[in-house]
Amino acid sequence: VNSVGGISAFNDGKGLWFNIEFIPLGLDVPKRCKNVKPKSINKVVYIHEDYWLSDMLVKVLEVLKQCDLLEHSGLYSNGQVLDINSLTITYSIPKTRTKDIVLEGEDDFTKMVGQVQAKKNAEGTLVLIENKRTNVPDSDDNDTRQPNGRKKAKKQSQTHESNTEEEEQDRIIKDLQNQYHCEDKACPYNICWPAGTSVNDHVHLTFQHLRLWASAIVVDFIMSSHSY
Repeated sequence: VNSVGGISAFNDGKGLWFNIEFIPLGLDVPKRCKNVKPKSINKVVYIHEDYWLSDMLVKVLEVLKQCDLLEHSGLYSNGQVLDINSLTITYSIPKTRTKDIVLEGEDDFTKMVGQVQAKKNAEGTLVLIENKRTNVPDSDDNDTRQPNGRKKAKKQSQTHESNTEEEEQDRIIKDLQNQYHCEDKACPYNICWPAGTSVNDHVHLTFQHLRLWASAIVVDFIMSSHSY
């Protein structure tokens, strides 16, 4: 059962069946092993036929535990992230000539959903390829180094604290996505702030907005806790 559109008309109410293949960056592959491909992650995800493209991205990346990729996804942000694109997504329809079609926007997604619905088993394949992100500050740039040029090891307590804060931010982001999910079909955005009664007054909440909002909530909580 999906909250968007209610119970699906396909696959016993579960939705459209997709085999998901996620291909991460091969950062851990040694340079001498140039022909070694990074190990892909495979999952099965059901997508409601009434989903928007951004709905699909959120659900798939939640299943893959890769929600951080939304922050720099041009597809998710409705094309607002122009110089950075964390993902390339292609789709295929089994037993048809539709193979490796690149998803470049809402129109492509709508066409894909229609093609999957036309299949007897309402099934499709999605391949998500993680791209190397440019123009993104490298967190290692701020690491202190020893005189010999080696990085100083970070304290385990700091790493644990950082991970805890990130997990809390991810939880808050999910809550915000659910709270500000727009049900107005006339609105071009999936998640927005209703600044007025007209759909033209809706303000698109991108993942960057949600990340900053969640971060501010966490920082405010930490500051208030330390004040006592």
